[in-house]
Amino acid sequence: MAEPDGVGVPREVTNVAKGRDLEEIAICAVYTNWKGETSERRFVPLEIYYGNLKPYHEQMQWLLKGWDMEKKDYRHYALAGIKKWVRVPLGGS
Repeated sequence: MAEPDGVGVPREVTNVAKGRDLEEIAICAVYTNWKGETSERRFVPLEIYYGNLKPYHEQMQWLLKGWDMEKKDYRHYALAGIKKWVRVPLGGS
């Protein structure tokens, strides 16, 4: 895992921001997880890759690794689970 930047956010995430506030670059999507639960998620996208992540995403598929803004942790989202992209005003919610 990347080293924290001093405020609990890994350097990998702050490097993506390139000096901008994370709220400014976060994106929002309506997402259905592996349990079938649907919610709006806000995250900073870090990587898209083809793979699986047991036990959550057991089948090989396209996944998006992101920094979840609410959970303050890494999450891996199945691209097939993204139901809708939601416009978020600059500066966050």
